[in-house]
Parts: sequence; C-alpha cells; structure tokens
Amino acid sequence: MYTNLKITLLDKDALNEASFFCKICLYPLITQKDFSSNDKYKCCQECYLTFVQSRKEEWKKGFKIDKATLSKYLNTRKLLHEKIVNITGD
Repeated sequence: MYTNLKITLLDKDALNEASFFCKICLYPLITQKDFSSNDKYKCCQECYLTFVQSRKEEWKKGFKIDKATLSKYLNTRKLLHEKIVNITGD
C-alpha cells in the first residue's frame, strides 16, 4: 500500500480566510447551514438566528454586538450545552 504524505496548497489565501469556528461564539462550524452563514455573515447559524437575521442590513454595514449582550448570550449557550451533556451522560 502506498501513502503520499506530501500536502500541496493550491490557494494559500483561501486557506487563510477559511475558518472552522464562529467569529462570535467561537463554537466550531458543524453543519452546512453553519458554513453557509459563515460565508455570508461571518458567524454560525445559531449566531445568525440570534443576532443577524433581524438586522441584516445593519450587520453588513458593520453592526457590532455590545459586550454585555454577547457575554450573556455565551453564558446561556454554555449552560444549554452543559445540560445536554449531562442528560446524555457524555
């Protein structure tokens, strides 16, 4: 069996712009909707639904979330995920 361990980068700039994490919540992009939202709005689907959907035009013009709102959102999201892990026993 032959294994080629050589990796060739075709477009280094595209790789630098590629992201596998949401720029808002820092959770990994998992679903196709996450990647689609990330391409258009630089965030995951959950952050898109929470912050962007109701203010698309403002978001494209540079709207930013205030730190207090973002902190509260991240804490709530973290608590929800901890409860899911506790239920599944993982």
